[in-house]
Amino acid sequence: MRWEEMPKGHTSVADLVRQFETYCRLEGKPETTCRWYREILTRFLEWAGDVCPDEFTLEKVREYLSFLKNRPRYTVLPHGP
Repeated sequence: MRWEEMPKGHTSVADLVRQFETYCRLEGKPETTCRWYREILTRFLEWAGDVCPDEFTLEKVREYLSFLKNRPRYTVLPHGP
């Protein structure tokens, strides 16, 4: 089902993330790409909670961008192999 055709009003963002991950795998995207998408979207869900898409406003997006900008950075850089 295409994004435009999906009922989104009462579908949680967590469900949409799972559907997107399935879609990526079915499209043959590399596992590393699917994992990266999942990690990024999981961080967003940790911040926003399991909400519905119709709860998002421009203000909510700005709050998230502000959160990303102001979050603590690494105090020690991770070591390579």
